[in-house]
Amino acid sequence: FVAWRAERRVAELRPVEPKPQPFPYLSATSPPVDELQRRFHSAPASVDAGAAFALALVRAQRLDEAKLIVSRLRQIPGEAENPLTDYVDGMLAVEREEPQLALVRFDQARARAIAQGRGDLVPQVRASRGRLLATLGRRDEAKSEMHLAVSAFEEAADHRSLAGALNDLAI
Repeated sequence: FVAWRAERRVAELRPVEPKPQPFPYLSATSPPVDELQRRFHSAPASVDAGAAFALALVRAQRLDEAKLIVSRLRQIPGEAENPLTDYVDGMLAVEREEPQLALVRFDQARARAIAQGRGDLVPQVRASRGRLLATLGRRDEAKSEMHLAVSAFEEAADHRSLAGALNDLAI
């Protein structure tokens, strides 16, 4: 009975994964960098606007500018532990060839996104983390993360993210 009760208590304390939703910051659906910059400058306290802008800068290989935006996001009152900022910081670290820092940021983003119920972010973090783990040679962990991401993308009907995750899993 004691063992059963202990297992039940651990299960109760474990956060529940949020319902998956499509990721709103994909490059294919993103406005041009200049437009994202205008949006962030008109709403400098918006983590969403700043994250979209920083991700576009990362995709454009404007890494120093992206790092500055991530620093600004961390200074927004009450938003220092926003999982979206951790995710963007992880993506930046990947592009800057800082895999250990990227892994730390993705781990933080995943834990915080689950705790905050960010169903749009958890699968994307898992997919990014899976790609990084594969690069680091941790293939079993990478496959596990990618399978979880694929399942979530299927459930959310996020076909663009699903296609990318399936391609990464195949590789």
